[in-house]
Amino acid sequence: MSNFWLNVVTTLKIVWVWLKQHWSLLVFGVVAVASGLLLKNRTDMLTALLKQQEETSKQHRQEVAELQRIRDEEIRKREQIESQYRETIARINRDHQAAVDQLTRDKQTELRRIIGETVNNPDAMASRINDLFGIPIYHP
Repeated sequence: MSNFWLNVVTTLKIVWVWLKQHWSLLVFGVVAVASGLLLKNRTDMLTALLKQQEETSKQHRQEVAELQRIRDEEIRKREQIESQYRETIARINRDHQAAVDQLTRDKQTELRRIIGETVNNPDAMASRINDLFGIPIYHP
């Protein structure tokens, strides 16, 4: 055998004797490498989860902003509709009050005319006033 192979065999025997005496270091080394690989795997998984959570959070903020914009638009439209409603009700009330006032003036004018025409005839006056206001008269 050549010197090279004798040196290799001798080295392997020395390594074998060392491993038999220090086997716990070998086990510790294997456990350390395995733990390192698992930790790296967990770190990568944690980084991926954090990135996914950040993207989800960003998407959630965008959705909240969109919902807020829609809500503000609905509030603006509702206020506009309520404003139009108030204006319409105020106009209707003004028109109604004007019509009531005009009707009252017309009735007052008609009542004065009836009183002036029937000053001497109280029965005719009562009958015409009752007709003017729509009050039925029952004769006994």
